[in-house]
Amino acid sequence: MAVAFSVVEWQTARGKKALRRGLCTPWLESALQTQVVPTGKDETNRDDVSRRQVVECTLKPSAEFTLPQDQAAPCILIGPGTGVAPFVGFLKHRSLQRKQLATCAAHATSRLEAAKATLAEITAELEKAKADVITAPAAPPAAAAASGGKKGNGKRRNKRDKASNAGGGGGNTAAASAEANEHVTALRALHADATAEVALQEKEALEASQAVAQTKFGEMRLYFGCRHEEQDFLYREELAGLQAEGTLTSLRTAFSRDGPSKVILGLWGCVRKSSLAW
Repeated sequence: MAVAFSVVEWQTARGKKALRRGLCTPWLESALQTQVVPTGKDETNRDDVSRRQVVECTLKPSAEFTLPQDQAAPCILIGPGTGVAPFVGFLKHRSLQRKQLATCAAHATSRLEAAKATLAEITAELEKAKADVITAPAAPPAAAAASGGKKGNGKRRNKRDKASNAGGGGGNTAAASAEANEHVTALRALHADATAEVALQEKEALEASQAVAQTKFGEMRLYFGCRHEEQDFLYREELAGLQAEGTLTSLRTAFSRDGPSKVILGLWGCVRKSSLAW
């Protein structure tokens, strides 16, 4: 939460009397200026570095003084002096709405790219596993002959078994082939899941992109007037940033006491022309 206020100083009777100040805002200014007091102790410890001044305040929410429900409705904001503070809140709220919409679309695109990358990795691993199954050596014929071929004496069968094992190991080859096939089956299941995830993320990314394209934000024009630009233009940086990002469409200012004579901004004429343009 931010609080904006101005401390006004004046002299009565054409400057013959002492300088006069108000009561509340000077006290608040003094409290803020003494908010942080170095103690000379360990500056890494916040308790040793600062002492905070507690200022009690009462918040009164407004049911009527709010932004329109229709985001596409244009807004004319007229804020003299520190009275512009609520409109700065309106502008920051609209800026947050715009950023949230863009962030949702960006996150959807990021999730889609991550899903595509996962699918590509699984696809590459699946193709490699398939190639391994194709090129895996088959069980030697001697193994089949040993298990169900011509009958011979025990010595011949023993020799065939030894030759089979020496030629590559029929049992080990069969186990490796079965394991390779199981790996391919598991990868196919993962590939199907990854493909479905990509389809889902594509749908969500498309919906987010369409939401950005279809959501329209109305123009927001601010008319701000105060006495002195250097003293009273409290939200100069914030308004410049909001205008640069496109949330604030137009900013008209007038500083009545900066010149040799008092200047008054013709707000009604500006507002009337703007409303006719819309």
